[in-house]
Order: sequence, then structure tokens, then C-alpha cells
Amino acid sequence: MKKQTVTWLIIFLVTFGAAYFFLPEQVPLYYSTAIREDRLASKYMLLLIPACVLGLHVLYYSLLYRLTLQNTYMQRLAEGFIMFLTILAYLSFIQILYITL
Repeated sequence: MKKQTVTWLIIFLVTFGAAYFFLPEQVPLYYSTAIREDRLASKYMLLLIPACVLGLHVLYYSLLYRLTLQNTYMQRLAEGFIMFLTILAYLSFIQILYITL
């Protein structure tokens, strides 16, 4: 696993750990449902976001990195895309925390 993956995982976990004590038991997570009560989830469900990002990093560095066939342009393009998705997920994570607090 690369250093970037570990760094992002630590950032997510530190943010979640710091906010854990200030969050209510239910947080707004599912915005696609029409009923207001169905949008709420347990605060432990927020761990799905860092888990998906970690899975994306592991998938990239274990499988997709080999599929680029040592093409540095494709590797940099894929790494940029993974970083874009990671930043987008982290901003969503922070937005949920901000709305809740």
C-alpha cells in the first residue's frame, strides 16, 4: 500500500474520531430518500466513506496499477483520478459533519 493511502485513511479516521464525541446518534447520510426520517443513519455508518476510499486505493494499487503495463502517463492519470475521488469523498464527509454539528 502506498503512503498516500495510509495518509488519507489516517485523515479520515482522525476526523471521524474527533467528531465522534460531538455527533448525535443519528446523522443525515441518505439524501436520496423522500421521507425525512429515512435519511438518517447511525453515526457508525459514516465509516462507510473511508472504507470505500480505502477499498478504492487498495483496488487501484493491487489490480489497476498492473493493468497500466508500466505506462507512466496512464498511471499518473489514474492516480490523479483516485485523488480526485478521495478529495470528493472527504469533502462529502466534512459536509455531513458540518451539517450535523
